[in-house]
Amino acid sequence: TFNDYDGKALKTQTVEYGGNATAPADPARTGYIFAGWDKPSTAWQNVTADVTVTAAYKIDAFTVTFNDYDGKALKAQTVEYGGNATAPADPARKGYTFAGWDKPSAAWQNVTADVTVTAAYRKDAGGGNAGDSEDENGGGSGGGPGGGNRDAGTTPGGSSGVTAPHTSDNDPGGKGEKNTGDTVTDGASDQTTGGSPVKKGGWSLFALIMTLLTVASALCALVIAAIRKTGAMGENGGGDKDAVSKKPRALPLVVAAAAAVGSVALFLLTQDTQTPMVVFNAWSVIFGLVGIIGVICSALGIKAVQRENG
Repeated sequence: TFNDYDGKALKTQTVEYGGNATAPADPARTGYIFAGWDKPSTAWQNVTADVTVTAAYKIDAFTVTFNDYDGKALKAQTVEYGGNATAPADPARKGYTFAGWDKPSAAWQNVTADVTVTAAYRKDAGGGNAGDSEDENGGGSGGGPGGGNRDAGTTPGGSSGVTAPHTSDNDPGGKGEKNTGDTVTDGASDQTTGGSPVKKGGWSLFALIMTLLTVASALCALVIAAIRKTGAMGENGGGDKDAVSKKPRALPLVVAAAAAVGSVALFLLTQDTQTPMVVFNAWSVIFGLVGIIGVICSALGIKAVQRENG
């Protein structure tokens, strides 16, 4: 008689004295591998008495692999059928915060098959600055003149939710992010002006101050020009056409107004107020130049108004 591990008969065969029995096909048991019989084959050869043979098994084993975002194995653990694996220490990635794994912990508990788990990350606010060797796609990127912040594009996700291993955005190596579960959000975002992408970066105090200064100086010059013109018309009672028609040189005022409008537009396009403020950023030089031009033209416009009106 050939029995299974639980005593259930797999095959019973009547053999004449001195005859040979034939073992049944290898039995199957969930989570185990058939390892043969508990007696050697000679036990059912040249039979001279009743014989009982029982199937023997060894427990099956599986591999649980924990990979980093780039597919590199952080830990590989062999676990017996029904056993539990242990996750490795939280991995680190420059410019990102570890956000967990792309599968719940139940995936490596009570293991019944090979399992691969991949680390998920959330991009840090303001991360991916110019000069960094990698961004979500594994490469550096520029945000404005001289470089800047590059957005993830994104996850678990960019919103920055968590999306597991970044395997999208044309990143066959899985370095990129957007991914397989990792929704990523960073503090910078792309906008388009006239079909040309403009990268937003972390906003700066200097940009805010120069924008306000440019607008204030332009408004001041225009108000003074309007008051002077109104006063000149009142003094002449509208009768001296030559006096009234004398207009201050308009070019400085036009340039000052343009600088104010341009400064505000540039601020809205390049400064992301959702990120932490810094003193200076990659756009600071541009804001400085626009501000200087605006203030100088405002001053020239005021002088021209005073000169034309005595």
